[in-house]
Amino acid sequence: MCLAGLVGGRVAGVPDRVLLLVAVGLLVVLWMVWIDPPSTSSRRTSALAHTIGGILAGWALVEALRRRISDWLAVALLALVAVAFLTVLWEFGEYAGDRLLDTALVPRKRDSAEDIFFGAFGGAVGVAFGMVVASLRRGG
Repeated sequence: MCLAGLVGGRVAGVPDRVLLLVAVGLLVVLWMVWIDPPSTSSRRTSALAHTIGGILAGWALVEALRRRISDWLAVALLALVAVAFLTVLWEFGEYAGDRLLDTALVPRKRDSAEDIFFGAFGGAVGVAFGMVVASLRRGG
């Protein structure tokens, strides 16, 4: 699913430098999830992973949209809506993966709701970060 996100970002026009940083960030998240340190609960790891993923997606979306849309408020709102959509889509992907691969994750509604919340929260942080970076590039 991460690879599909990177390919989708490329198709959507996310700049190469941003995609590279997003790919590195996703590798860190995957490492964190797969090599889950024993001192950390899987629930906390999941929340952190979804938050980081949301931040990366929000930032990448702002970078892609600001090149096409001049109204900064429209960029921010569209990026927030897209991140919310992507977090829900991600949860469907997790569910489908669990069913197809017969994993032991046994998705529950509460876990999915928390993942969507943290993904959307991270997305809002990523959008805000992207807007600040874009503002600094414009000179104010």
